[in-house]
Amino acid sequence: MNILSLFPKHLYDTKMSPGRTLYLNHVGKSHTVIWSGIGWDEWDVRLSGEWNVRSLEDKHGVKFDAIVVYKGEGLGLENVTIPKFVIFNEAHDDVAVMKEVHDASANVAVFHHESDYKRLGSCLPMTCRWSHAAPEVPLVPWGDRKWMTISSGCTAEKIYPVRVMAAVAAEDAYGDRHYELPHPGYRLANRHAVIQQYSSYLKTLSQAKISICCTSIHRYPLAKLIESAMCGCVVATDKPICSRFEKYLWPHCIQIPDGADRRSTKALLYSYDSDELKEMAAASRRAALNYFSYDHWSDCLISAIEDYR
Repeated sequence: MNILSLFPKHLYDTKMSPGRTLYLNHVGKSHTVIWSGIGWDEWDVRLSGEWNVRSLEDKHGVKFDAIVVYKGEGLGLENVTIPKFVIFNEAHDDVAVMKEVHDASANVAVFHHESDYKRLGSCLPMTCRWSHAAPEVPLVPWGDRKWMTISSGCTAEKIYPVRVMAAVAAEDAYGDRHYELPHPGYRLANRHAVIQQYSSYLKTLSQAKISICCTSIHRYPLAKLIESAMCGCVVATDKPICSRFEKYLWPHCIQIPDGADRRSTKALLYSYDSDELKEMAAASRRAALNYFSYDHWSDCLISAIEDYR
């Protein structure tokens, strides 16, 4: 399969969250993935998208089976007949979603979150859905982990109220055995810094036994939940709207109920003994490896391309 990934170069180099690029680069291990778009050397913004795509095919000696587009404004893809895909991480802004699809002249919209898929599926061209994925990382033995709990990421309470509340409960419960990993900022200096930050984040998660997470106000199965499970943590979270997560990962989570407060969450964290937590962590990692791996994500994209064709 030959795939063209059109992704603005400045975002490829500086966007803190590298998930979209890492997913496609993993696909590139088994298929041909060529990166281009605005800011890349082989893309000429003075010429049409159709001309640029044909030029890339000639230069690389391929015929593209699909184009994956991120930020399609200014690419001029309206006359390109190759199937075009847009892949949404968070799609809670309906106006922005419609604009993304329009700018990309997309034939297929992919959603990582079930609630977005259900809400917008009937308003768009062909749609499909599959979950976030996480890379397999070396497993730190349970007894060697430095911290009992870890909280990471944005601390905006209006967006992540359960995470903020549960982090305070974890600190109350475990004191200096709780670790707060600060948000690195949404734009970093260069691609090396982006990858280094993500690698460091995964290594740090792997040093904790419980990862304090949440689904945000949108009830999303955020990537952090999958990454935490892959790192061998027990995920403490409220319940996302996601049948796949509910089936495979939710049974092994510390399940924070709706309406939980700091006091009840502290008691919940205390209610599991070490053996129970170790068993839950192992089951979570197995689920992540079996159902939320980069290989699974890659297979979903290839299947979607084949289905469209």
